[in-house]
Amino acid sequence: MIEFRPVDEAPPEGPPALRISWVRLPMLWWRKVSVVEVDQVKLDPVDRFMVEAATKLGRLDAATFEDLTGLPELAFTALGRRLCTIDLLAPRDGDFVAGGDAARALDEGTVSQRRSTALDFLYLPETDDLLVVEDTLADFERDGPAPFGVAPIPAELHGTTLHGLLSGRIGERRVANLPASVVALDPRGTPDEPINSIAGGNLRPSVPVCPAVEGTATVLLDQERPQATLTVTWHRRGEDADAPSTVDISGAEGLIESWRRIAERPGEPEHRAAAVRALTGVALPADALRPAGPGCFSLALTGRYAQAVTRQGALPRRVGLEIRAEQVHLLGTVEFTPADDEAERIFALEEFVGRLAERPAGAVDVVAAEPETVREVGGPQAVWRRAWQLGHRRMVHALREAEDFDYARN
Repeated sequence: MIEFRPVDEAPPEGPPALRISWVRLPMLWWRKVSVVEVDQVKLDPVDRFMVEAATKLGRLDAATFEDLTGLPELAFTALGRRLCTIDLLAPRDGDFVAGGDAARALDEGTVSQRRSTALDFLYLPETDDLLVVEDTLADFERDGPAPFGVAPIPAELHGTTLHGLLSGRIGERRVANLPASVVALDPRGTPDEPINSIAGGNLRPSVPVCPAVEGTATVLLDQERPQATLTVTWHRRGEDADAPSTVDISGAEGLIESWRRIAERPGEPEHRAAAVRALTGVALPADALRPAGPGCFSLALTGRYAQAVTRQGALPRRVGLEIRAEQVHLLGTVEFTPADDEAERIFALEEFVGRLAERPAGAVDVVAAEPETVREVGGPQAVWRRAWQLGHRRMVHALREAEDFDYARN
């Protein structure tokens, strides 16, 4: 179900963005997960010589190595064993033969080196987003002593273990922000347990649920890849009560796309009428509301409908529209625009009266200095009437003083 609520203060102008005023987000995270990283490093001259010799001769022994290099058998053994660990050589009865990766290494001049490293992972079960998070997850976990609640894990994930989830996704390259050099999970360095145990954390629910946090979010859309930040305020006692904590969720494509679709709802035929009524309080043609960008819309008013809106209160130029779904509230922007000459006059009148109200003590001087503007918006009476409708009583008395108290003329 979608609801719409007007917001007096529109989001600040700037690059295209999705602004999330509230979200409840089920999430799982694992810190310092061991993974296998493979780097390509340049083959040094001695290594290359040994691999080439074993390849061309078919077999390399210590005596031949010493004759060719002058190095002793001890060096031959140490170098050979190291090259065996990276599959460039293979042992054969005290000698060495070319390994499985020898031909590629000689052709490319590089050697693959495997090592273990640690990464932080974040998983969003509702949108099936799995991503690597750099830097911010440690602070996020430290700052957040407990979630706001829990949410059920989708049935298809019941019984899934951490090894099963991460190994499969890394192998399929379905992990956002995963370094290209990471090729596998290192099972020796990471406990295998149900995913709802949250390895590395202190939250271990015994039923298939996961923590759900509440907060706000911003997604900047003006780049090749959306930049998304989630901000959670942890409610706790002490000096840091209600202190915000942020985590970078860029790469959560499923989540961002779901938010983008919700941001489009006011412009959809089945929702436009409700959005327009929420914005204006009156029944207007639904097609007057048009999309103008992610979470942005324009509402074109004819003179007739602009007049109807002014009967409800001030005629805005730019307002916020909160789009409320069950788990997320997005803040959109609506620009009110005139659709004909009469609407242009009404908008200009609204703007002029608003300008007078900003400095009511100087309103008389402004009106006297801008007779052309007063004429274009409908004349003095139109200015007085609209100012009175908007509650600027003292200002109207000041504007009418010369006429109401012109005893000499009367």
